[in-house]
Amino acid sequence: NPDFLIIHTVIVPLANVRVEPSTKSKVVTVVEKGMSLNVLEDNGNWSKIQVFGKTGWISNQLLQSEIK
Repeated sequence: NPDFLIIHTVIVPLANVRVEPSTKSKVVTVVEKGMSLNVLEDNGNWSKIQVFGKTGWISNQLLQSEIK
């Protein structure tokens, strides 16, 4: 629905962004608390994001999603 915007915010001091949706996967980059992320895809437990020109996965437990 174009009337709603979902804001995804990092809620931990530092969060790893990984190549694959797994804690065993290689870390692509790190994001900081308070950053708003653009989620491209969500598989239920992990969200695929694009940040700093890189694409990777972050655990949904590290994000707060809010509808604006």
